Amino acid sequence: MVVKIERLRYFLVEFSGDVPEIKSLVRDLRKQVSSLEGQLGLAKSGVHVVGIQDTFAIIRSVHDKRDLVESAIQLLPYLVVVRTVSGTIKKINTLLNSHFVDETND
Repeated sequence: MVVKIERLRYFLVEFSGDVPEIKSLVRDLRKQVSSLEGQLGLAKSGVHVVGIQDTFAIIRSVHDKRDLVESAIQLLPYLVVVRTVSGTIKKINTLLNSHFVDETND
């Protein structure tokens, strides 16, 4: 039995200003990916918002569509910065938690 494991990428995104609701973020992100690559590109990208915490969001996509999703994130109607991209959610959570620890110690 052959099992194909897709490699994923996780984007740690920081919002400046108002943080959107998760529902509107998903809608706007899908709209941007669709406008760049069409419905087929949207389906192949596997874009998914994992969650939002304070001013940060974690967005997941397929490894092959990293550039597409990163450019779609930059085209969102929010002030947004991609802080880092990682292959594991554990690394993103570690960076997210270390950011909050550093922020409280200052």
